[in-house]
Amino acid sequence: MPIYCDESGGVGRGVMTLAAISVEDNDADAVVARFREITGLAGELKGSRIDLAERGLLFELLGQKPWVATIGIAISALAPDPDEDRGSHDIDIYVQLLEEAVTHIIKGSDHCVQVVIDDGRYGPETLALIRKDIADFIGPCGTASLDLIPTCDDHNPLAHLRCPMVIMRQG
Repeated sequence: MPIYCDESGGVGRGVMTLAAISVEDNDADAVVARFREITGLAGELKGSRIDLAERGLLFELLGQKPWVATIGIAISALAPDPDEDRGSHDIDIYVQLLEEAVTHIIKGSDHCVQVVIDDGRYGPETLALIRKDIADFIGPCGTASLDLIPTCDDHNPLAHLRCPMVIMRQG
């Protein structure tokens, strides 16, 4: 199953979160379609515009499919080193959250993984380095790709939802 990753916030704003979900593409499509049908929501599904009942519905719909998800949170109490700029510090925290999320999902996996990372945050050169870092991290048979994941329509039912959980496993 592919792993879809998306982040929110940043160390300059006090907190950065990174969500990752592994769910089959066709299951993600079915969950998103049913969620939209029930709620009547269209466009980008941002957590700030989805109430708790709608979040519960999303997890209820996901509960009918095999999936694994994790959310990492970094509080910006950690200041960058005196010789490190805030931008580099933000990227380092992002990569660490990404590696931790992927590690929790692939732990015990005996197959190659595909990691799809939202490419809306950093510039192309930085994203290429992040993609290479994750590709090296997951090994020679896995893949890491960048994709703009602006809405749940792009197979990421947790895009922009920031729910208080650490790791959840279903199926």
